[in-house]
Amino acid sequence: MIPRIHQESRGTYGAPRVQAVLADEGLRVSRARITRLMKVAGLKVRCKRKFRSTTNSNHRHPVVENLLNREFTANQPN
Repeated sequence: MIPRIHQESRGTYGAPRVQAVLADEGLRVSRARITRLMKVAGLKVRCKRKFRSTTNSNHRHPVVENLLNREFTANQPN
C-alpha cells in the first residue's frame, strides 16, 4: 500500500503523510516502520527546489520616468 500512496502523491509524500493516509484507510502503522519499508522499497521523497531570485537589479537598462509624480520619500517612520 505504501508504494501506491507514494505514487499517487507523485513522490511527494514522506512517512508522516503516508502514515496519515493509512490511518484514514483504517490501518495503524508506526512512522518508523513506514520509513524502513520506504527505504527497502527505494522510495524517496521529491523535495521542493530552493528559491532562486531571477531579478537582476544591477543592470544598465533605462529606467522609466515617474509619470505620476508620486513622492516616494517619507518624512518620518510610519
